[in-house]
Amino acid sequence: MPEQVEPSQLEGSVVLVGVTHILGDGSQEQEQFIGKASVSDEERYCLVEISCTDGEIRSYPFDARSLQKASPGEYRLRSTGETIVNPDFLMTWEVTESEHQ
Repeated sequence: MPEQVEPSQLEGSVVLVGVTHILGDGSQEQEQFIGKASVSDEERYCLVEISCTDGEIRSYPFDARSLQKASPGEYRLRSTGETIVNPDFLMTWEVTESEHQ
């Protein structure tokens, strides 16, 4: 079983994020991005904000089930071909969208 990640471990860390969008017709789209994490409102709701390399800030609720420590090595972003060396954490999400969105 992977080690449980705590919110305080994320502050200032490099996170590689993968999001799978399951569309209303059953097809899937994937996106990946990398950024530096900050954690806010840890006492009440705990929000993880990722400052991405493209300048965008993306926010996610903290959920330890979506996080794992990254194994050392090189990771390649499928969309850009960018190589990331030794990120601190991997974060994965699956988003199911309805046909009417």
